Amino acid sequence: MVWRMDTRPEHLIFHAGFQAWGSNFNVHDHVTGESCVNRQQGQRDSGFVSTAANFQFIRTAAAARAFAQPGQRIYLYRVRPDSNFFNAEASLRTLHDNNPQVPITPLNYHPSRAANEYITPTLIPTQNIRDVESYIVVDGELQVSTAQVNPRYVADNTRATNRPYFNGEAPRERRPTWLGMIPMVGACLAASRSDLKQDIPAIMFTLESVYNSSTSIINHDEL
Repeated sequence: MVWRMDTRPEHLIFHAGFQAWGSNFNVHDHVTGESCVNRQQGQRDSGFVSTAANFQFIRTAAAARAFAQPGQRIYLYRVRPDSNFFNAEASLRTLHDNNPQVPITPLNYHPSRAANEYITPTLIPTQNIRDVESYIVVDGELQVSTAQVNPRYVADNTRATNRPYFNGEAPRERRPTWLGMIPMVGACLAASRSDLKQDIPAIMFTLESVYNSSTSIINHDEL
């Protein structure tokens, strides 16, 4: 299973699934935030939806975001991967191997590796979304809901592909940058259709802040 964090409630996600912002299938742009978090909402065009296979990592990140926004409910959706789910780190490495002239730093790989990120082109359909639990901080206390099952979920014995995503498209040459963010923590949230509520502006997490959250702010045993 993989997981995705979002601020949109289950009646929206269970109905329509997760849709990408647009049709930019450049893995480098997505992983580094160039097609999502580094743009205004109306200009985001990433063609991917991100999920995390590292449950403890994304659960800690969800709780950290809940503490950062008391009273705001944060949702963590459990998703069944299939052959349309590609490992983000492997996909970025393949892109770089085929375009060695483009500078990609080791830090570009770090968020995807830490979260064990997977990217899905265009859409994660509702039948792949198994259930959701929510996190909210009230009076300084973290409250975690009981998981709610998606009635449209279809159980199947599927798994993510072992192949990296590669469409031959080279990343645009630019000054090498790395945004201190975790893509599924608010960077490339899906909302390309007008009938879906867009996510609130992304919160930027540095690796240091996430790691500090996992060691000092949040006790894993309490999650």
